[in-house]
Amino acid sequence: AKEWYQKAAAQDHAGAQNNLAAVLEEADAMEEAGPLYMKAAKGGSANGCYNLARLIETGSGGLGEADPKAAFEEFAKAARMGYGPAQNNLGLMYQTGAGVKANLEESVRWYQHAANQGNLDAQFNLGLMTLKGEGGLKADKVKAFVLWGRAAMKAHPQATENLAALANELTEDEKNQGRVEVREWTQNQKVLQYFVIREGN
Repeated sequence: AKEWYQKAAAQDHAGAQNNLAAVLEEADAMEEAGPLYMKAAKGGSANGCYNLARLIETGSGGLGEADPKAAFEEFAKAARMGYGPAQNNLGLMYQTGAGVKANLEESVRWYQHAANQGNLDAQFNLGLMTLKGEGGLKADKVKAFVLWGRAAMKAHPQATENLAALANELTEDEKNQGRVEVREWTQNQKVLQYFVIREGN
């Protein structure tokens, strides 16, 4: 696969440049990976923008010192192209004020985009904000239960842990309300126990 990526990358194929950079990053050849991610990003690869942003954010890959503002710009490019992990990172940056002025409403908006695509971290993060009623959201334990349930069904560890604690705080009616939305999404028996509808309770 590496040889094919090298040939395609040499022909300015942005996806191949990103994939070759990922192979190099996996092999700890960071000084080679960084410039390739940059080429992939300039070529319009959402993954390339996302990966370039990761390296810029941490100051690795031979791209200079850590630069949260520049990382934000690259995450934003990938997020606007619909890339879920970048949308989640953008939500986190707006939430924490890293590289951009903190804006909880924007944070929620980007978490929602990513969560709707099935991004587990975004589902977890949005669940936290929903539980607390942050970013213009109404505090809602049932919606948080549903969001964490979605992530827990795909084995997100924090969502699974928080789901168990939250389930103990909900009434049976509240749990049943959430279960209706979630119960058919999984075969994960560890999580399913929270989504079995109990009639008459």
